[in-house]
Parts: sequence; C-alpha cells; structure tokens
Amino acid sequence: MPLSLIQAKLDRALATSQFFSVWQVVNGSVLPRIGSDHHPILVLCSSCVSRGPVPFRFQRMWVFHDSFRYLITSSWALPCASPNPLLWVMWKLKRLHQSIKVWNKNVCGDVNHKMEQVRQIHVDIETLGYTAALRDKELDAQMMLSQTLLLQFEFLKQKARFAWLKDGDRNTAFFHRRSQIRNGRTGIQGLMVDGSYTNDTAILEDHIISYYKELFANTGGTIADYTLVDQVISPRVGAQDNASLTAIPSDSKIKEAIFYMDSDSSPGPDSFNGIFYCHFWDVISVKVIAAVRFFFISCPCLWV
Repeated sequence: MPLSLIQAKLDRALATSQFFSVWQVVNGSVLPRIGSDHHPILVLCSSCVSRGPVPFRFQRMWVFHDSFRYLITSSWALPCASPNPLLWVMWKLKRLHQSIKVWNKNVCGDVNHKMEQVRQIHVDIETLGYTAALRDKELDAQMMLSQTLLLQFEFLKQKARFAWLKDGDRNTAFFHRRSQIRNGRTGIQGLMVDGSYTNDTAILEDHIISYYKELFANTGGTIADYTLVDQVISPRVGAQDNASLTAIPSDSKIKEAIFYMDSDSSPGPDSFNGIFYCHFWDVISVKVIAAVRFFFISCPCLWV
C-alpha cells in the first residue's frame, strides 16, 4: 500500500455548563508542530468580557408585563412638533427608549432579584410558621412568581435566539447555556493589523474605525458614475412593473408588511424588532403609515 499524507484538523472541544459560567471568553490557537505530528492547540480563557456600552434593544419579555402597554400608550401620546412624519416617528421612538429604560429599572426590575424575593418569602414561612400576614404575602408572591417565570422564559428565549422551540417548553437552563456559548463566540478578540496579530483593545478600535472610514468615505469630492451598470446589466423590470413597485402603498399593504416581520428577528437601526410593531400596532399605526406614505411621496428619486 503506497504511503499517503493524511491530515485532519481537530477544532472542536467539549465543555460543561459550569465551565462557561466561569469563563465567558474562550479562544483557541493552533501552534506549529515541534517534534510531533500533531499541532498543539493553545486555549486561552478569560472571565472578563469587555464589550463597551450595551446598546438599547427591545426585549420580548416586556410585552407580557401588565403595565407596559400603558407606558407605550402614554409615551406615544405625548406631543411632538414636527411637520415631517419620518422625523415624528424617529423622535417618538427615541423618546420611548428613555421611557422604557426608566420603567425597566424602576417597575419591571431584575428578574433574578424578583425570584430571590419569592424564595425569601417561602423561607420566612418555613422559619416563622404560617401566619395570616405571611399567607397574604405568599398569595402575592405566587402571582408575582407566575409573571416572573414568564418574563424570565421570554428573556432567555430571546437571548438564546432559538425560534424553533415551542412556547410550552420552559427549559430556561438550556436557554442560559446556549446564551453563554453564543456570548463566548461573539466579539472580536484579535486581528492582524499591519502584518502583526494584536489583541490590544485600543489598537483594534482604531483599526476598525479607520478601515470603515476609508471604505465609505468619498475623499475625492466627486460623485461616482454608475452609468456603466446600465450598459452592462440590462433592465429586467418593465415600465408597468416599475409603476406597480413604486406606487404609494395602501394602509393594508403597509400593515401586511409589518405583520410579515419575524417577531423574534434582530432589531433594526431603531432598536425595535417585529414584536413591538405587531403587538402595539393599534397604538402606533397612524403615524407609522403616515411616515411610510410620506417616504414614497417625498423620495421618488430612489424608485426611478
């Protein structure tokens, strides 16, 4: 049998959930072979994750809180002086960001902290005995526990980004492990900068910012000529199809497009995802429809 070169790359490892609860960032580097036919793998672990300020993201669990609809309704009803419907909606959403942040801190609160409060009431009952005062506290705690479990389930479900799991399976431990694994994979831990590998945070930040500035900036001060595209690629959309595509959409078409969005999709530039627009459509529909129709009327050059 002739000799042949057989190579294989082993780039998978197994770890327990306890491992990921201690080490949030795990990196593996393949080192050169020295005195062996195997490449050693260097595993670097860190328990400190530096991701900078956390941006606002709409949480699915908020829609299940009793007072959240009142917050949305009252905030959206506040006046906003702008003749431009697009700016009107943008300012409304921006103001809603701040209102939700305050509400989440003062009203909704931390889910894990509420779980601890419920457990403490049960400990008091076991220690002090069953009294009328503790009975009332227990009833309130059971109601709070039911809502807290729902909020915790929805929070971990969105964090884990598993849309295929059915709503009845409240496997929060599974969601938590998936979230830990995903957090360990995301983020840029190091890059090749000017031919050298570095994991210095300041160098990485400057390199990424300068890269995209050079990529998108127009340093020449001239407008690019895209007429070559029309000469190379023949148009596939006729005049009739183009008129249909650029027509101002009706209210029902706008609503259909909104409700077609995945409720568990990643949020857009405004930090709100599909579940917000669908769940509170009765509150925001008038201004959203006006903003979409205004866009089609005021920006026809984008559709020619």
